Amino acid sequence: MPRRYKQGADGQPHQAFYGKLPEEFSKADTMRFMVETDLKLSGCVSADTLAALRAEGYDYKDGNLVPAGKEETMQEKVANTTPAAPLKLDVSVRVIEPVKNLMGFASVKFNDCFVVENLKIVQGSKGLFLG
Repeated sequence: MPRRYKQGADGQPHQAFYGKLPEEFSKADTMRFMVETDLKLSGCVSADTLAALRAEGYDYKDGNLVPAGKEETMQEKVANTTPAAPLKLDVSVRVIEPVKNLMGFASVKFNDCFVVENLKIVQGSKGLFLG
């Protein structure tokens, strides 16, 4: 049976919405179903559906159903944090006489504290690669 179908109580396959049958819907599932139905039928969320969402304690923002009163989404919280410190990279390359497809070795130092040494520089069919 395809994923979009689920076996009902009567033993017959019924169309499922996010893996659930209508009788298994939570309040949020019902609201999400209303929004997606509006989008498929008219291309936008109707005023009636938005009013029903607000009455049930939900808002529709940027394509997502969020509980009302939740002012910041996770993306907004991440955007408001302080930026990360710049990453300092030191790269040194040692070129050798080519042996088959081996062209040389490289070492990388991250923020003067973590070093990765002897990375192989290899000539591949699409260019140089590190391994």
